Amino acid sequence: MFALGEKAKRIIGIILVMSMLLTSLGTLGGNTITTEHSDSNISARILEKPHLEAYSTDSGINVTGNTELEVVANCGTGTETDPFIIAGVNITSDETAIAIYNTTSYLVIRHCFLDSVTYNPSRPSYDTVSHGLLLQNVTNCIIEDCIVKSRGIGIRVWESNNCAINRNTIFNNSWWSIYIGFSEAIDVSNNLIHNNYDTVRFLQCMDCSIVENTIHDNNPIANAGISLWSTNSTLVQENEITRQWQGIEFYITVHIIISDNTIHNCTIGIALYFINDSIIEGNTAYGNTRWGIYSGSESHRNTIFANILFDNGLNATSLDWGDGFDCSSTHSNEWDDGSLGNYWGEFNGTGVMDVRHSIDRFPMGIHPVISSPEDIEFFIGTTGRNITWRASALEPERLEIRSSGTLLLSSGWDSSTIYLSLDMFTEGIHDLELIVFDIHGDNATDSVLVTIHPVVITNSTTTPAGSMETLTVLVGILSVIAAAVLIVLLIRKQKVGGQ
Repeated sequence: MFALGEKAKRIIGIILVMSMLLTSLGTLGGNTITTEHSDSNISARILEKPHLEAYSTDSGINVTGNTELEVVANCGTGTETDPFIIAGVNITSDETAIAIYNTTSYLVIRHCFLDSVTYNPSRPSYDTVSHGLLLQNVTNCIIEDCIVKSRGIGIRVWESNNCAINRNTIFNNSWWSIYIGFSEAIDVSNNLIHNNYDTVRFLQCMDCSIVENTIHDNNPIANAGISLWSTNSTLVQENEITRQWQGIEFYITVHIIISDNTIHNCTIGIALYFINDSIIEGNTAYGNTRWGIYSGSESHRNTIFANILFDNGLNATSLDWGDGFDCSSTHSNEWDDGSLGNYWGEFNGTGVMDVRHSIDRFPMGIHPVISSPEDIEFFIGTTGRNITWRASALEPERLEIRSSGTLLLSSGWDSSTIYLSLDMFTEGIHDLELIVFDIHGDNATDSVLVTIHPVVITNSTTTPAGSMETLTVLVGILSVIAAAVLIVLLIRKQKVGGQ
């Protein structure tokens, strides 16, 4: 063992610090604009009172053009593999915190804390309010892992393209949390958004994606969690939205994919106004006070299927409120895809689901439901007879078929239609019962009475039992007809002889 001198200790300390800095810079660099949607728990990232000592203080950043951006960046060269980095700043100011104009260099803004000195909830004109982050005419920018609070507008992206807003916490802003306008290829993903007056709005955009955001407790009176106006060819997927006026709303949009979102405890889950040629698939809407999915009169040619809709419109003051409602003036929306409909809390297992100006031809139940086929009678030896049960459940597990109480079949079940051939059943009366179960043990039952008649063997023919009376009646009728014909012939003969 040997002792280090003070100078050696200082040198080693400097080396360790530089190593840590280089490691940190390595994690800051190497980013491209392509982002993945994290599965991490967004709620765990909320930082109402962050450790401000982790940030460096700045009065504000205002950049126009790539040259100025290079001056203010912490590091990087502005390329796709080595973007400029602005990171770790605390800007607490009543002016716009970070404003970037007219840049094309690759830029990442991360780990920033952007707050106001004086929060103004009175909502002056949004053109005059301060922003947490403002991008205008910007290409190739990522905003990630920032906290933006108590501003007029949290993040605004205008006339820009190929940008991403990921994993940010945005709350307590007097206008929008995120406002995107006149832009293309903007990705908004994995953000936590709450307690703002307005939430996420896209205006005249295209080719965007809004994925895996958690949005709750923003203005519940007049605004939507996600709002698309004149925005086309956009993906809205796997967002969770609660306690809003409308979960997701669409105005004058086409070619939108709305899939796998969860919306609950709003007034309307998904509101379709002036939206055409879009797909609404696999969403879950429950506990909304008016409708789960509402389609306005000017929404056309949309396909709505595989959605889970229940407990909407409970305690309704309007008879029209409920899980789904379509008032399209052209009756052109499809509430199934031709074979698969939606899961309805209101479905009883039989028929179609009426949504006023359209129908779901293939509805399914949330809890197990079964159709009720008619009882069947036929003669022994007849083939090709079967019972068809339409049965469905959101989380199906297994089925049982019993005959007069005796178990005939027990098997797994995947919510598909059930066919039971009767070819192998013997003559007699069979009380056939189907029971389907879901994974929670809930079940539904239906019974069909099958009567199979024997046949009677005679010397010359085989006649079904029970048909002899019919045969006797037929013979009697033929005899009467023959007698009548004979009488007519006799009368005519007599007339001829008399002449």
